Amino acid sequence: MGHFREEDEAMSSATAAAILEIVLLECKGTPLVRMYQEETFFDRWTYAGTYNNTTHGDAIFVNKSVVTTSLQLTYVTSNRIPIIRVGNSSTVDYNYKRDTVRITSDDSYRIGSIWGLNAVHLSNGCSVWPAFWSYGKGVT
Repeated sequence: MGHFREEDEAMSSATAAAILEIVLLECKGTPLVRMYQEETFFDRWTYAGTYNNTTHGDAIFVNKSVVTTSLQLTYVTSNRIPIIRVGNSSTVDYNYKRDTVRITSDDSYRIGSIWGLNAVHLSNGCSVWPAFWSYGKGVT
């Protein structure tokens, strides 16, 4: 686990935590279009709340009420750091699918937009795919 600081509150758990601060820029020199950060990070995202029909993987993308309450897979720390994490508190029975998070931005941006991502840690390992989803303008 040597790729993150143990003293960091968000990283003290053995849980893989994806900490995201996403900054969207249209192009160099152009004003910032949108910033996803801190307490409002999750406000402009939709939680999938369905079976993983995009990759036919072994995941069920749970809705926001499940993720933020009983599972605590997304939250903002007392230091105002948004957390998206992989659940590690349950054993998944054979042939069952693990509850996990998929968020898609409520905003859309034109082709050629530049996204900047400032992450403290991205999950890695078997069956882990750190990602966020967005659609271009006019695409659903």
